[in-house]
Amino acid sequence: MLYDWAGMRPPGAPNNITPTKRKRERMKNAPLEADIHTTGVAGTFYPDSGEVLREVVGAYLTAASQLARADKETMGIMLPHAGYIFSGAVAGLTLAQTSLMPEPELMPAMLAGQEPKRGAGQTFVILGPCHHGRGFPLSVWPSGGWRNPLGDMQVDEELATALIEAPGSGYQANRNAHSGEHAIEVIIPFLQMLAPAARIVPISVSLYDPEKLRQAGKILAGQVTRLRAEGRQVVIITSSDMNHFLPHAENMRQDALALDRIRAMDPDGLFQVVSSRRITMCGFTAACLMLNACLELGAQECRITAHTSSGETGSKYGASMDRVVGYAGAIIPWA
Repeated sequence: MLYDWAGMRPPGAPNNITPTKRKRERMKNAPLEADIHTTGVAGTFYPDSGEVLREVVGAYLTAASQLARADKETMGIMLPHAGYIFSGAVAGLTLAQTSLMPEPELMPAMLAGQEPKRGAGQTFVILGPCHHGRGFPLSVWPSGGWRNPLGDMQVDEELATALIEAPGSGYQANRNAHSGEHAIEVIIPFLQMLAPAARIVPISVSLYDPEKLRQAGKILAGQVTRLRAEGRQVVIITSSDMNHFLPHAENMRQDALALDRIRAMDPDGLFQVVSSRRITMCGFTAACLMLNACLELGAQECRITAHTSSGETGSKYGASMDRVVGYAGAIIPWA
């Protein structure tokens, strides 16, 4: 499918995508409320007005709503996490093809925020990279909520605790890894629009050991199995951009090597090719963890939904094709 990436900036989307140096310092040093993660990049990566943010996210989802909705329940998703004018279209295009997307007749109510109970009984386990290096290899935000201009999404404290307390899991309660980190924050408004009553378990992943990633995936899969037996729905989500800062054509080739391993449901192969080819996919270990968990849950396929770069999506706004960041989406259904 041909997609007009450069035409995807909805009204009200911010032109600037990265915080200023001064704002980055404020984000890094800002105190955390006891249990509430407050936004660090609203007004830069995405709008800081709830009304505008709802309009912008709704536009990305609506633009892709003509695509076929999933005929199977969604187990895993990979989404990018850049400024919305660059990666928002990929996020919308991907989510529009999952089982999270409502039927067409229910879209207007969802977009208007008139279905506050949508997503009740559902949990999103969100795995993202740790760009700044703080915290533990598997840092779980254990309680409370995450706040953005659309409101708060509550943490699934029972699932977070179960992961942390599982023997040998490697999951540890830690909020510092999430302070000043945008990867998980940026995708939450999309999930919040689709399922406002859902809960989340944010996990910062900086674990670089394939065997430990397999073990962590196995433990996560065990908890998902337990909750599904209780009638709950859990979706595992990876937040990751692809390769960084090569010319567009070479960047896309590097991305394709990693995406081939994701499509093949091959976490060890993904780890190996990213490491050996020095592919700067920031969330590749989070993707490995998700793939391991999904394989343990019986997943048999993964579909790449979109692949582009900031050079294409940002061409209307002066983005260069000589130094780009890659963005891709993926969906793993239940067998």
